Amino acid sequence: MIADPVFYLVAIPAILVFAMSKGGVGGASAALAVPMMALFVDPLLAAAVMLPLLLLMDLTALSRFVKFCEWRHIRRMVPAALVGILLAAMVMGKLSEQGMRLVIGLVGVLFCLYYLAEQLGWLMRLGSWRPGRWAGAFWSLLAGFASTHVHSGGIPASIYLYRQRLDRYQLTGTSAVFFTILNLVKLVPYTSLNLFSREILMTALVLAPLAPLGVLLARRLLPYIRESWYYPILYFFLLLASCRLVWVGLGA
Repeated sequence: MIADPVFYLVAIPAILVFAMSKGGVGGASAALAVPMMALFVDPLLAAAVMLPLLLLMDLTALSRFVKFCEWRHIRRMVPAALVGILLAAMVMGKLSEQGMRLVIGLVGVLFCLYYLAEQLGWLMRLGSWRPGRWAGAFWSLLAGFASTHVHSGGIPASIYLYRQRLDRYQLTGTSAVFFTILNLVKLVPYTSLNLFSREILMTALVLAPLAPLGVLLARRLLPYIRESWYYPILYFFLLLASCRLVWVGLGA
């Protein structure tokens, strides 16, 4: 089991926030956990600790939201996402620990830039544009790639899903099914890279109660959370962690 107390000081709130995204709070909540944890341990180990927890979160979310899933979008998104997982697995097998920190940091910075563009109204020019089959495949491929590296494929997936005019329950149900499939598939490359050591599995077991707790917290707190303050705080910490990872990844 990972013994560094600072790791747990960061991991516990990061996992709770991640789990809240599975309960309907929003995909942006999921982007924070691995970058924060990767500041203190090998990024691959941080991602490996998270994967069993993600499956617990998925099962908890599915129990409530699977009935709202829009299966036509699942059929459109999953094949491209599987290609993204394959590409990410190929990269993970070749990058050093420093290189992984750089990739995770760059992904986080890109997500922050997307959020900034959204807040500044630059994306309003898209108007009522609804992504079609090829756009869905593109964003799903990115979701598979980002999900494998950083467990934050929710942001690319949401770029496609948000414009399909789904209500909140349909969006949450479709996302829950989509990422359950992806997380099950990700067990294959993670196992092939020998990431599930006894230390990692024991750490995941200790943190496991946080997975359903975060989903249940989201259900309770959802009516009280306001995007006007919740997301800026999340993206602020994501930007700090991502910039630090880029700095370290570049060897500065």
